[in-house]
Amino acid sequence: MSGKKSITDPPEKRKTSPAKNTPKKSPVPKTPPKKPTRKLAKEKKPKKKTPPKQKIPEGRPYLYSSEFGEAICKLLISGISLRKICLDERMPNQDTVYSWLAKEPEFSEKYIKAREIQAGNLLDEIPEIADDSSLDEVFTDEGKRLLNSEFVQRSRLRVEARLKYAAKICPRKYGEKIAAEVSGVDGEPIKSTLTVEFIRPTKETE
Repeated sequence: MSGKKSITDPPEKRKTSPAKNTPKKSPVPKTPPKKPTRKLAKEKKPKKKTPPKQKIPEGRPYLYSSEFGEAICKLLISGISLRKICLDERMPNQDTVYSWLAKEPEFSEKYIKAREIQAGNLLDEIPEIADDSSLDEVFTDEGKRLLNSEFVQRSRLRVEARLKYAAKICPRKYGEKIAAEVSGVDGEPIKSTLTVEFIRPTKETE
C-alpha cells in the first residue's frame, strides 16, 4: 500500500517559514585598540658621594700617633725592652722611635717617665733576689751540705745587671754621680774680695 504511511517511515521535515518582522541583530561595535602608554621614567635619586678610602701604608708605621706612643710606654713599664717591642712587625723600628723622641716633645716626656718607672720596678726586684736563699745550699748523696756557688753567683749577677740597667735607662735619677760642692764657712756662699795695691815707682824706674 503505497498511499499509507508506515510507522517505520521517517517523519517528514516541516517546512518552517521565516518569521516575519524579526529585527536583525546589530553588529557588536568593536572597541578601539588601546594606545600604548609610555611608562614614566622614575626619577633617579642622586647617589651620595662616599669619601675615598685612605690607603693604609703597608709595612711598619713611620708616622707618629699617640696610640703608638702610649702602647710603647706601657710595654716599657711592664718590663719589656725597646728592642723586643720593635721586633713586633706591627710596631715601628727602633730608628723610627728615636726620631719620634727627637721630634715629638709629648712622646719624649712620656717615654722618659716610662723609663723611670721601668727602672724603679727593676730596683724593687733586687731585695727579693738578694733575700732568696732557697738554693744557696745543696746536699750530696752522702748527706753533706755544700754551698751552691752557681746559684749565689747567678743571684749576684742579676742584682748587678739591674743596677747597671737602671742607671743606664734613667741616669738622672739612678745613675752614679759624684757631686763636689764648694761652700764657705758654715755652708754660706763663698765671698770673693778684690784688693788693689798701688806701688810708687822707684828712682831707677824713672
